[in-house]
Amino acid sequence: IVQQKASLGVVDSTLKFALSALWNLTDETPTACRHFIQCQGIELYMELLE
Repeated sequence: IVQQKASLGVVDSTLKFALSALWNLTDETPTACRHFIQCQGIELYMELLE
């Protein structure tokens, strides 16, 4: 969802909910954090922040 919205340049409630869900899934969970990083999640977040 996040990748699709980012590629379209769409910022809506679905994107905000997906980002919030990712935050909750990775918060204080080393395995999920590692997977997020390995799947270029940080780069995607940086792209969205720009």
